[in-house]
Amino acid sequence: MKHITTYIYLMMKWFRRLSKIYVLITKPVAALQRNKTYLTGSANVYEAYQDKNKKPMKAPFMLAELDKETKLLKLIVENIDDDIAGHIRFVDPLANHPNLIQSIDLLGIHEQHHFLLCNKYYQLSS
Repeated sequence: MKHITTYIYLMMKWFRRLSKIYVLITKPVAALQRNKTYLTGSANVYEAYQDKNKKPMKAPFMLAELDKETKLLKLIVENIDDDIAGHIRFVDPLANHPNLIQSIDLLGIHEQHHFLLCNKYYQLSS
């Protein structure tokens, strides 16, 4: 379980660091698009990658404390209206250039994927 928590922390830390700069830069452009529709959910890119490549996606490099990173990310995004957040898009071709809302959703999908993998591996080793 410590491995999962550390990995989640690392993902949050990476996403927060990226968002700190990227959201600041893209927020004015997104504000101009606030009345357009936007997606709020994400496809499970990890399952799609594994189905296509017949192997799991390599984990990115990162480290940290989950609770601290979650709070720091919250400070970046908490005052952004959904109508703006839906138009802040990240350059991520694998995930089809998700918006801020989808990116946070993807964090959850990503961690669910790792939790299920760890759970599967622990059951196999029992």
